[in-house]
This record gives sequence, structure tokens and C-alpha cells, in this order.
Amino acid sequence: MLNSIRTPQAGTADGAAAPSGQVPVAVHARVVTPRQPRCWLRRSYHSTAWTKLPEDEHRLAVAVLVEREPEVRPPAVPPRAKPGAKPMAEIVMFVSLLPNGTAGQDDQVTQRRVVFLVYPRFQVLDLAGPHEVFGQAEKWVPEGEGYSVEIVAGRAGSVPAWHGIDVTAGSSVQDCDGPLDTLVVVGGPGDREVVDDEELVGWLKAAAGRARRVASVCTGAFLLARAGLLDGRRAVTHWAACERLARDHPDVTVTPDQIFVHDGAVWTSAGITAGMDLALAMVEEDHGPEVSRAVARMLVMFVQRPGGQAQFSTQLAAQRPTREPLRDVQAWVTDHIADDLTVRVLAERANMSERNFTRVFRAETGLTPAAYVETVRLEAARALLETTDTTIDAIARACGFGFAETLHRRFKRTLGVTPGQYRHHFSRAG
Repeated sequence: MLNSIRTPQAGTADGAAAPSGQVPVAVHARVVTPRQPRCWLRRSYHSTAWTKLPEDEHRLAVAVLVEREPEVRPPAVPPRAKPGAKPMAEIVMFVSLLPNGTAGQDDQVTQRRVVFLVYPRFQVLDLAGPHEVFGQAEKWVPEGEGYSVEIVAGRAGSVPAWHGIDVTAGSSVQDCDGPLDTLVVVGGPGDREVVDDEELVGWLKAAAGRARRVASVCTGAFLLARAGLLDGRRAVTHWAACERLARDHPDVTVTPDQIFVHDGAVWTSAGITAGMDLALAMVEEDHGPEVSRAVARMLVMFVQRPGGQAQFSTQLAAQRPTREPLRDVQAWVTDHIADDLTVRVLAERANMSERNFTRVFRAETGLTPAAYVETVRLEAARALLETTDTTIDAIARACGFGFAETLHRRFKRTLGVTPGQYRHHFSRAG
């Protein structure tokens, strides 16, 4: 794992002679190559043969003097240079003692390496949208502090996307080594086939270990789940695939009401354009809200939606019941959200027993009566937060939650944001 680089002659990095009485050795410099997962080179010149590292950097480093003969082994204690000799510095690579999650991330290296994984029949917008977000960020950050974006696939070259558009992958996954900042798996109809590609899934699992964060867009979540990266985590995918994700991967907590979910170092997003919201949130995490808002304006996005924004309305989420009494109950709930909407009251309106009403309502709508009522109330509260300046206390009462504290808990649990945060992002009042 240790390698060395020999300078052709004694002196400083730019070829000038070293100061009298001093010998060139290795101390701080920048990362030389991003493709070495656990090794760095740093270069400078000092009068001591042992480098001095900041206390928060747990790395080993040694630089020893040798004569020009390569067979000379470094002694336990570096010798002093002989008078008149032409010493040469042997710079030994730093060996990282950091955990895998941070290996390769030097505090002096500011450009972030983003790798997109594509495969046959992927969704073009899952790639193009987030790719453009990271690309636009270059305009709003200091030079060298933006993103270096790559596209990889099982094989380098042309990759056919869904609907006949081909995209060129610059390298294969086998050639994509070294530390990563962000690894993004795109979605598309091809996910059903590619999840059975054991070689690709194995690479994804290994690559995630050398990335600061891992993300998926749309049904790319199925590849993360197949690699075991979503086990015990909350996640989301396209609304039409949420049920399949929950069924195929019971260890994953699927949250279909959100457009993206950030759980530790793993990010997942809903369908297509939600990938742009996810990328904007990453830019905000990396560079702050001003940069992410500037990128959103350049891309003519109406607003940067937080992860708690719902993918669809309650009426679209629930199946339309075939029985007329149940349709009447749904309409009545919408018009009386502040009233008593217990199962007993709803069952009486449908002229059914509570037990039969609960069974039939769930069978025909896919939701329990209580879940349906709560989602209708949340939708009404969101509308009032977006379009009025009514106080949160008043909105809680008007939507049947009773108290602001109850509304706050429901928002945090379901949408991942507080009512105040939601209003800040979405308010159109005034």
C-alpha cells in the first residue's frame, strides 16, 4: 500500500535549491489523484524528516532521506545529510486511518466528485435534471469548489435510455475507483432487469462504502435496496412503485407522501423531477441556501420543494370507491373537516355498522377511514398555509386538529417539516 516518488534532484518543488542546512521532506500538499481510495501525497519542504499533521487528522506519514541508490533501506532514525552529498527526498504516501466513509476526503480538497450510475432503459430526466443542478452550481461557488460529474455504467460507451435516447458513459463501473463524494443511481423501467445483475449490485454496494453519501432518483431506489443500502432506513420512490418497494423489501420503511427522504448518508427521491429537488437540497447542504436558490432561479424552478412536499393529493392517492354511500362519505369529509369524523360518525352516514364500514372502506379505497380523514385534513392545512396568512393555531382548529401542537406533530411525522417551515417554502399569500 505504501508507494514512493523520488525527485530527480535535491531542491524545492519548483526546482530551486533547498535552503542551506535544510533537507527536503514530505509535509502538507494537496491530493494528487482522486482515484486512490486510501492514499494521499502531500509535498512541501521542512528541516525535519517527520511531518507534523493537525491533531484532527489521523494519518501516518514518514519521509526519509536516502542516497541515490534505490536499494538503500530507510533506517529506523533518519540520518543527517552528509556534507557535500546530494540528498534526495523519498516521499512516502500517507496511509489513511480514517473510516471508509471519509477515506479520500481531504480537508484541502474542495471539489466534489459526483458519479451517476446508468443502465439500459433508464429515465433520461432522472439523470439530466440532477446533473444540470450540479453543473449550474459551478457558477455560484468559488472556482474549484463545485462538482466534478461523471457517468458510469456496466460498460463504457453508449447506453440506451428509455424512449430511444442514447447517453455516453465515460467509464465502466470496474474503472470507476477511488473516493467518491456523491453516488447517484437513476431510475427507469430497466430497474427490473438490472437488480438481478449481481456484478453491478456488488459494485454498487462496494462503491457506497467509499462515498460520503448515496442517492437514488425514482426507481433507482430498488438498486439501493437490492444492495442492502436501505435496510432499516426510510426511503421513497415514484408513487406508482412505492407499494412494490415495500413489498419486495420489507426491511425498508417506505414513505410515499414525500418527494425525497434524507436518512443519514442515504438519500432517495420520488419520480423524475423530484430528483432535481433532491440535488438542490444536496447543493444547499454543501454550499448553503443562497447557492441552491440561485441554481433554482437559473433552472426556472418555481420553488425548491422540501422533502415533505406530497407527491400527489389525497383524492389521487385513494382509489375511487364503487359504492355510492362511500363516495358520499368522502365528499362529506372534505366539506366538514373540522367536525367529528370518527369511524362511528362516518359509518352512520354510510348506514353501515362500524366494523363493516371499516372493512369495506379500506377494501375500496386502500386507506383506513382514520388515515383518509387525516390526509384530507393535512391537505386542507397545507392549502391554508400556502394561500393565507392565517395563524397556525387557527388553521389547526379549522382543519380538525384542535391545537397547533397536534398539527405540528402530524406535519413532522407525515411530511418531515413543521407547519412554519412548510409555509416558508410554499406560501403564496400576499
